[in-house]
Amino acid sequence: MFSLLNIAGSFWPQLGANASGNFAAVIKQTLYVRIFAPWKTFGPDPFAYTNGYIPVVKPCVLDCFLGDNRSFTTTVNKDVVTSRINGVLQFLFPGMVELNNKTYSDLTTAIYRRPPLNTGTSHPTVTVTVPSDDYLDLEFEGADPLVPLAPDIDDELVITGRATPGQVCYSGWLSGDGFPNTEVFIVNSKGQAETLLTYATTSSRNAGPWTLLSPITINMGSFSNICIAK
Repeated sequence: MFSLLNIAGSFWPQLGANASGNFAAVIKQTLYVRIFAPWKTFGPDPFAYTNGYIPVVKPCVLDCFLGDNRSFTTTVNKDVVTSRINGVLQFLFPGMVELNNKTYSDLTTAIYRRPPLNTGTSHPTVTVTVPSDDYLDLEFEGADPLVPLAPDIDDELVITGRATPGQVCYSGWLSGDGFPNTEVFIVNSKGQAETLLTYATTSSRNAGPWTLLSPITINMGSFSNICIAK
Protein backbone atom coordinates (compact mmCIF):
# COMPACT_ATOMS: atom_id res chain seq x y z
CA MET A 1 0.00 0.00 0.00
CA PHE A 2 2.87 2.39 0.83
CA SER A 3 4.37 2.06 -2.66
CA LEU A 4 1.01 2.54 -4.41
CA LEU A 5 0.24 5.73 -2.52
CA ASN A 6 3.68 7.10 -3.22
CA ILE A 7 3.32 6.32 -6.91
CA ALA A 8 -0.09 7.99 -6.96
CA GLY A 9 1.36 10.98 -5.16
CA SER A 10 3.88 11.53 -7.93
CA PHE A 11 1.00 12.29 -10.31
CA TRP A 12 -1.00 14.72 -8.14
CA PRO A 13 0.78 17.95 -9.20
CA GLN A 14 -0.30 17.31 -12.80
CA LEU A 15 -3.93 18.08 -11.90
CA GLY A 16 -3.26 20.90 -9.51
CA ALA A 17 -2.96 19.09 -6.17
CA ASN A 18 -0.34 20.46 -3.83
CA ALA A 19 1.81 19.49 -0.90
CA SER A 20 -0.53 21.19 1.56
CA GLY A 21 -2.78 18.13 1.61
CA ASN A 22 -5.35 19.13 -1.03
CA PHE A 23 -5.88 15.76 -2.73
CA ALA A 24 -9.11 16.73 -4.51
CA ALA A 25 -7.52 16.14 -7.94
CA VAL A 26 -7.01 12.43 -7.30
CA ILE A 27 -9.70 10.30 -8.99
CA LYS A 28 -10.67 6.82 -7.80
CA GLN A 29 -12.81 4.52 -9.98
CA THR A 30 -13.76 0.85 -9.82
CA LEU A 31 -13.69 -1.63 -12.70
CA TYR A 32 -15.99 -4.67 -12.68
CA VAL A 33 -15.41 -7.69 -14.92
CA ARG A 34 -18.04 -10.41 -14.45
CA ILE A 35 -18.33 -13.73 -16.29
CA PHE A 36 -21.75 -15.29 -15.80
CA ALA A 37 -24.09 -18.02 -17.04
CA PRO A 38 -27.28 -16.20 -18.15
CA TRP A 39 -29.46 -19.33 -18.09
CA LYS A 40 -31.45 -20.80 -15.22
CA THR A 41 -29.64 -24.12 -15.77
CA PHE A 42 -26.75 -25.12 -18.01
CA GLY A 43 -24.03 -27.62 -18.75
CA PRO A 44 -23.36 -31.35 -18.42
CA ASP A 45 -22.25 -32.99 -15.18
CA PRO A 46 -20.15 -36.11 -15.84
CA PHE A 47 -19.90 -36.69 -12.09
CA ALA A 48 -23.57 -36.68 -11.12
CA TYR A 49 -24.03 -38.80 -8.00
CA THR A 50 -26.96 -40.40 -6.23
CA ASN A 51 -25.14 -40.92 -2.94
CA GLY A 52 -21.57 -40.40 -1.83
CA TYR A 53 -19.21 -41.18 -4.70
CA ILE A 54 -21.35 -43.83 -6.35
CA PRO A 55 -22.00 -42.70 -9.94
CA VAL A 56 -25.38 -43.12 -11.58
CA VAL A 57 -25.61 -45.36 -14.64
CA LYS A 58 -26.26 -42.40 -16.95
CA PRO A 59 -24.55 -39.19 -15.74
CA CYS A 60 -26.43 -35.95 -16.30
CA VAL A 61 -25.75 -34.52 -19.77
CA LEU A 62 -28.14 -31.52 -20.01
CA ASP A 63 -28.91 -28.60 -17.67
CA CYS A 64 -27.08 -30.09 -14.71
CA PHE A 65 -25.91 -26.90 -12.93
CA LEU A 66 -27.78 -23.86 -11.71
CA GLY A 67 -26.89 -20.78 -13.75
CA ASP A 68 -26.94 -17.12 -12.75
CA ASN A 69 -30.34 -16.66 -14.44
CA ARG A 70 -29.89 -13.00 -15.42
CA SER A 71 -29.13 -10.55 -18.20
CA PHE A 72 -26.43 -7.89 -18.43
CA THR A 73 -26.49 -5.42 -15.56
CA THR A 74 -24.34 -2.90 -13.71
CA THR A 75 -26.02 -3.69 -10.38
CA VAL A 76 -23.43 -4.58 -7.74
CA ASN A 77 -25.81 -5.98 -5.12
CA LYS A 78 -24.37 -9.42 -4.31
CA ASP A 79 -27.70 -10.59 -2.93
CA VAL A 80 -29.39 -10.40 -6.34
CA VAL A 81 -26.55 -10.62 -8.89
CA THR A 82 -24.24 -13.64 -9.12
CA SER A 83 -21.44 -14.59 -11.52
CA ARG A 84 -19.11 -17.50 -12.16
CA ILE A 85 -16.14 -15.10 -11.98
CA ASN A 86 -16.24 -11.67 -10.33
CA GLY A 87 -13.32 -9.29 -10.76
CA VAL A 88 -13.26 -5.93 -8.94
CA LEU A 89 -10.30 -3.55 -9.36
CA GLN A 90 -9.88 -0.02 -8.04
CA PHE A 91 -7.70 2.57 -9.79
CA LEU A 92 -6.25 5.94 -8.87
CA PHE A 93 -5.93 8.62 -11.56
CA PRO A 94 -4.04 10.17 -13.12
CA GLY A 95 -1.77 7.31 -14.12
CA MET A 96 -4.31 4.45 -13.75
CA VAL A 97 -2.50 3.16 -10.68
CA GLU A 98 -4.00 -0.08 -9.35
CA LEU A 99 -5.03 0.44 -5.74
CA ASN A 100 -6.41 -3.05 -5.03
CA ASN A 101 -8.19 -5.98 -6.65
CA LYS A 102 -10.48 -8.81 -5.64
CA THR A 103 -11.66 -11.91 -7.48
CA TYR A 104 -14.25 -14.39 -6.27
CA SER A 105 -16.94 -16.78 -7.46
CA ASP A 106 -20.50 -17.18 -6.29
CA LEU A 107 -21.72 -20.61 -5.20
CA THR A 108 -21.84 -23.39 -7.80
CA THR A 109 -24.70 -25.88 -7.43
CA ALA A 110 -25.02 -29.27 -9.15
CA ILE A 111 -28.70 -30.15 -9.45
CA TYR A 112 -28.41 -33.94 -9.52
CA ARG A 113 -26.08 -34.56 -6.59
CA ARG A 114 -26.85 -35.15 -2.96
CA PRO A 115 -25.55 -32.78 -0.23
CA PRO A 116 -22.87 -32.00 0.67
CA LEU A 117 -21.39 -32.90 -2.72
CA ASN A 118 -23.82 -30.69 -4.63
CA THR A 119 -22.23 -27.30 -3.90
CA GLY A 120 -18.80 -25.73 -4.10
CA THR A 121 -17.04 -22.41 -4.54
CA SER A 122 -14.37 -21.73 -7.13
CA HIS A 123 -11.29 -19.62 -6.45
CA PRO A 124 -10.64 -17.62 -9.62
CA THR A 125 -7.54 -15.50 -10.09
CA VAL A 126 -6.57 -12.32 -11.90
CA THR A 127 -3.09 -11.58 -13.17
CA VAL A 128 -2.39 -7.86 -13.62
CA THR A 129 0.34 -6.68 -15.96
CA VAL A 130 1.26 -2.99 -16.29
CA PRO A 131 2.96 -2.41 -19.66
CA SER A 132 2.94 1.38 -19.17
CA ASP A 133 1.11 4.25 -17.45
CA ASP A 134 -2.65 4.36 -18.15
CA TYR A 135 -2.55 0.79 -19.49
CA LEU A 136 -3.39 -2.54 -17.82
CA ASP A 137 -3.55 -6.13 -19.04
CA LEU A 138 -5.87 -8.28 -16.90
CA GLU A 139 -6.11 -12.08 -17.23
CA PHE A 140 -8.95 -13.86 -15.42
CA GLU A 141 -9.07 -17.62 -14.84
CA GLY A 142 -11.49 -19.87 -13.00
CA ALA A 143 -12.99 -23.38 -13.28
CA ASP A 144 -16.04 -25.34 -12.14
CA PRO A 145 -15.16 -26.43 -8.57
CA LEU A 146 -17.40 -29.52 -8.76
CA VAL A 147 -15.83 -31.07 -11.87
CA PRO A 148 -12.27 -32.38 -11.37
CA LEU A 149 -9.88 -31.22 -14.12
CA ALA A 150 -12.54 -28.93 -15.60
CA PRO A 151 -11.02 -26.47 -18.11
CA ASP A 152 -10.62 -22.87 -16.99
CA ILE A 153 -12.78 -20.04 -18.16
CA ASP A 154 -10.17 -17.61 -19.49
CA ASP A 155 -10.76 -13.93 -20.33
CA GLU A 156 -8.16 -11.26 -21.03
CA LEU A 157 -9.02 -7.57 -20.84
CA VAL A 158 -6.65 -4.90 -22.11
CA ILE A 159 -7.76 -1.47 -20.91
CA THR A 160 -6.43 2.09 -20.99
CA GLY A 161 -7.77 5.07 -19.08
CA ARG A 162 -7.10 8.79 -19.48
CA ALA A 163 -8.17 11.33 -16.88
CA THR A 164 -9.10 14.98 -17.38
CA PRO A 165 -10.20 17.35 -14.61
CA GLY A 166 -13.83 16.28 -15.09
CA GLN A 167 -13.92 12.69 -16.34
CA VAL A 168 -12.05 9.51 -17.23
CA CYS A 169 -12.25 7.96 -20.71
CA TYR A 170 -11.59 4.27 -21.38
CA SER A 171 -10.66 2.16 -24.41
CA GLY A 172 -9.74 -1.49 -24.73
CA TRP A 173 -10.58 -4.95 -25.97
CA LEU A 174 -11.59 -8.36 -24.63
CA SER A 175 -10.52 -11.84 -25.73
CA GLY A 176 -10.95 -15.33 -24.33
CA ASP A 177 -12.81 -18.61 -24.55
CA GLY A 178 -16.14 -17.09 -25.55
CA PHE A 179 -18.21 -18.89 -22.90
CA PRO A 180 -20.34 -17.98 -21.05
CA ASN A 181 -21.23 -14.21 -21.00
CA THR A 182 -19.00 -11.32 -19.91
CA GLU A 183 -19.80 -7.76 -18.80
CA VAL A 184 -17.30 -4.97 -18.19
CA PHE A 185 -18.26 -1.69 -16.53
CA ILE A 186 -16.92 1.22 -14.48
CA VAL A 187 -18.34 2.74 -11.30
CA ASN A 188 -17.20 6.22 -10.26
CA SER A 189 -16.87 7.73 -6.79
CA LYS A 190 -20.53 8.83 -6.87
CA GLY A 191 -21.80 5.30 -7.54
CA GLN A 192 -22.64 6.05 -11.18
CA ALA A 193 -21.99 3.17 -13.60
CA GLU A 194 -21.04 3.08 -17.27
CA THR A 195 -20.94 -0.10 -19.37
CA LEU A 196 -17.74 -0.52 -21.37
CA LEU A 197 -18.44 -3.85 -23.08
CA THR A 198 -20.81 -6.83 -23.06
CA TYR A 199 -20.24 -10.19 -24.71
CA ALA A 200 -22.98 -12.80 -25.22
CA THR A 201 -21.81 -16.30 -26.09
CA THR A 202 -22.94 -17.72 -29.43
CA SER A 203 -23.00 -21.27 -28.11
CA SER A 204 -25.87 -23.11 -26.43
CA ARG A 205 -25.94 -23.49 -22.67
CA ASN A 206 -25.10 -27.19 -22.84
CA ALA A 207 -22.64 -27.34 -25.74
CA GLY A 208 -20.59 -24.36 -24.65
CA PRO A 209 -18.69 -25.94 -21.76
CA TRP A 210 -17.41 -28.67 -24.07
CA THR A 211 -16.76 -26.70 -27.24
CA LEU A 212 -15.58 -23.28 -26.10
CA LEU A 213 -13.54 -23.76 -22.92
CA SER A 214 -10.36 -24.55 -24.81
CA PRO A 215 -6.98 -23.02 -25.62
CA ILE A 216 -8.52 -21.36 -28.70
CA THR A 217 -8.85 -17.63 -27.97
CA ILE A 218 -11.40 -15.49 -29.80
CA ASN A 219 -11.98 -11.75 -30.11
CA MET A 220 -14.88 -10.85 -27.81
CA GLY A 221 -15.19 -7.17 -28.68
CA SER A 222 -13.69 -3.74 -28.10
CA PHE A 223 -14.64 -0.28 -26.82
CA SER A 224 -13.25 3.17 -27.55
CA ASN A 225 -13.29 6.46 -25.69
CA ILE A 226 -16.18 5.68 -23.33
CA CYS A 227 -16.20 8.36 -20.65
CA ILE A 228 -17.61 8.64 -17.14
CA ALA A 229 -17.56 11.56 -14.72
CA LYS A 230 -14.89 11.44 -12.06
